[in-house]
Amino acid sequence: MTLMTKSISTYLVTVLLSVVTVILILFFSAYYFLDRDRQLASLHNKLDISSGLLASGLSVPLWNFDEEQIDKFMDGFMKNQEVAYLELKSREKTYQRGRDNAWNISTHIVRDSSAVLEQEKPIVFSGQQIGTVKVGLTQKYVSQELHNNGLMMLGIVLILDSIILASLYLILSRKLLKPLKTLDLFAVSVISGGEDRGLIAGRPFMGELETLRSSLITMMDTLEARFVEKKQLQDQLHQAQKMDVIGQLAGGIAHDFNNMLAAIMASAELIKNRLSEDDRNLKLVNNIINAANRSADLTRDLLSFSRKGAKERSPVAINETIVAVIGLLERTLDKSIRLVTRLEAGNPIVLGDVAQIQNALLNLGVNARDAMPEGGILTYATSLITLNATDCQSHHILLKPGKYLQISVSDTGVGISREIINRIFEPFFTTKPQGKGTGLGLAAVYRTIQDHQGSINVYSEPGNGTVFNVYLPVSSENLTLLVEDGPISGSGGILLVDDEPILLSAAQALLEELGYTVYLAEDGNQALTVYAQEQSNIQMVLLDMIMPGLNGRETLVRLRKLNPDVRVVFCSGFHREGTNDELLELGAQGFIQKPYSRSAISKVVANVMAPDGDIISR
Repeated sequence: MTLMTKSISTYLVTVLLSVVTVILILFFSAYYFLDRDRQLASLHNKLDISSGLLASGLSVPLWNFDEEQIDKFMDGFMKNQEVAYLELKSREKTYQRGRDNAWNISTHIVRDSSAVLEQEKPIVFSGQQIGTVKVGLTQKYVSQELHNNGLMMLGIVLILDSIILASLYLILSRKLLKPLKTLDLFAVSVISGGEDRGLIAGRPFMGELETLRSSLITMMDTLEARFVEKKQLQDQLHQAQKMDVIGQLAGGIAHDFNNMLAAIMASAELIKNRLSEDDRNLKLVNNIINAANRSADLTRDLLSFSRKGAKERSPVAINETIVAVIGLLERTLDKSIRLVTRLEAGNPIVLGDVAQIQNALLNLGVNARDAMPEGGILTYATSLITLNATDCQSHHILLKPGKYLQISVSDTGVGISREIINRIFEPFFTTKPQGKGTGLGLAAVYRTIQDHQGSINVYSEPGNGTVFNVYLPVSSENLTLLVEDGPISGSGGILLVDDEPILLSAAQALLEELGYTVYLAEDGNQALTVYAQEQSNIQMVLLDMIMPGLNGRETLVRLRKLNPDVRVVFCSGFHREGTNDELLELGAQGFIQKPYSRSAISKVVANVMAPDGDIISR
């Protein structure tokens, strides 16, 4: 017998015993109290007969006043231990018999509670009443009689209940425990990996047990499905944790790298502006700027892992973005790869970071190119879909039901094997030879789509190709696309605070060429000193967030003590989501991400320097 069957048997016996015990107590209690009056009536009837016989025997001696015979009659009657007292009354005299403390016969009545039943009878001689006799029975005798009757009935009840209990247990054991034992063994066989239906084949089962057997199989199927789902969720959590850890490391590296890129881009744009008529050198400068922009995209990928990149949310025309990506790929793809577009969604607008989205789509295209060394077809397709709760669950999409833009990037390449398909979004995971890939491409795509409240999944068959499906929420607001303008010149004094001398020099030259007077400080303490001396000439402060000594926040607090109306714009190689709101609460006018272009920094500075304070957030 297995543990489950033993437990059920023990439980069954316990329940039966409890039920029988309760029934026994209730039955005996009811019988005892209901039968007590009947027993008392029976005793009273016996007392009535005895006292009648005594009255009849005393009639002659009492008529003749034969006291010797009277005493003899009374003493003989008192020898019955159940009699507590006798009292004989005539017209001339009263005769009494009772019990003393030692229960011996005495000639007077001790009035206490020992007599619980009393009976008085008239004494009649020749039709004439000549006296009365009263008899009282002892409490001990009455209680003993009731107790004996109760014990006898209790014994009968115990015997009957024992018979009933044994019968019930035998019936239930045959009808319930044996089938349960069989089902128990069947459950063990299912859990151990096989469904041994031979255990239950041809066996008679009650209707409820047949339902239980079916429910057991259904339960096992459900548990197996939930186990698979739990394993998938654990894998996703493990993936997210690894990306967060890698992101923390990558974010620190990207911060320092962005500082260097900011100096490179600022210097290159200055040189480009000064070589407007030197086409030969302009081409080299453009190469520097393009390389710096691509490096900035790489650091943006790194920062997306740690969520420290500034989130620039603006309306993005997806179809135009795909056309731009196609233009880039056409210049780099082998002629054996044919590009196809099926843009069926019109020109939907989503709210996001156009650079991150474009880079994600470009990474998917490059990944598809590498999967088709012998050539093939690379397809970009869009469609508008509405997902309900069932769609999200059946396709393992971690999204809320609603309207989404589906972007499909498919290829006819070698496909992805099942052994590695669950790892392709891991940072630094790559199947390419050393030096051919960083392993950041698909990981950056995964994080970018997550940051845009979207989802991405992949379907692949080795030898037949791969399809990446990206789902982005479609904005319900009326959005207007932003148009990139050229740099904006201006005038006024700017205090530039940064602990990187190279960036400090390049940014100074960039701002001065835009028409501004620049004051320099290499840390927070020096910034406070310079501002105190030149406050009347400084209209705004461009302040780095991370510096040794006083950091950007502490410097802003102290600057506001010198001038509560000071205008400050923070800049940094990274910041976490929500930092803009914190800085605005401290009194800052804005934030700009490093590396910044000449056009971007000019717009931020121009807006902050504007007399009406009409600030454009970036």
